[in-house]
Amino acid sequence: RDPRRAHAISDHLVEALAAVAPGGPAEGVRLEAVVAGSLLDGFEWEAGRAHPRGLVHVDPLTGDRAPRSSYRFLRDTLRERG
Repeated sequence: RDPRRAHAISDHLVEALAAVAPGGPAEGVRLEAVVAGSLLDGFEWEAGRAHPRGLVHVDPLTGDRAPRSSYRFLRDTLRERG
C-alpha cells in the first residue's frame, strides 16, 4: 500500500508544480508549503486501526515510530527541490 501512497504524492507534486510553472494556470503563484493528510498513524472512528494512513507507522502497543517509504520519498523530494 505504501508504494501507492508515494506514487500519489508524486502525482500531486507534479501537478502542483506544473500549475505554478510558467504557462501553467497558476503561473506566478508561490507554492510555499506541502501538507500531508496525516503524519502519524492514528485511530479512525469508523475503521479503528484497520487502515493506517500516516507517513509514519506508530506501533499501537509501544508507541514506537517508523517512517514509511512514502515519508522518505517526500522528505527526499522536498530536500532536492530546496
